[in-house]
Amino acid sequence: MPPPLPFPYPLRIGTDICRVARIAHILRSKQASRFIRRVLAPEELARAKPAIHQVLEAAAQARRGDAHGIRDSGVLRRGQAEESGDGQVGPTKEAAFKAHPHLRLGFHDIVILSSSDAESVTGEKALTGLGSAAPVALIRAGNGEGARDQMAKVSISHDGEYATAVCLGFEADA
Repeated sequence: MPPPLPFPYPLRIGTDICRVARIAHILRSKQASRFIRRVLAPEELARAKPAIHQVLEAAAQARRGDAHGIRDSGVLRRGQAEESGDGQVGPTKEAAFKAHPHLRLGFHDIVILSSSDAESVTGEKALTGLGSAAPVALIRAGNGEGARDQMAKVSISHDGEYATAVCLGFEADA
């Protein structure tokens, strides 16, 4: 019997799931500022919701010795973390890691973009699909010779306590 045919396309799929409450707990803790800066790329921070910026400002106040900042220590109130929506960025980036195992990626090498932001980056409306508002992942190629950034399709969903993400990527050199 001959061996099976290999999958003919250089496509890769990554998926991840996380408990929203775990991310919300981190965003309410004293480690919130460190977590946000570690996971979100500068472009994502620039577009982050006000609740995320409140955490970062409170942490900065605490470092300066501001009594209000020390008391609050950058902690979001219950409900604010869940409403920030940034709990879905983590599983989306993890899914992108898994869809691109051939690249050495860090959290800042993956930028999650809304469909409208992706259109402004690429100039191509077709990238987002037929009227879809699904986000995309910008995968930074790094500084290698001939390296180019690439886009990956992303699907995110959440239900109650869980958020999930799937990323469809490709191996450009294959």
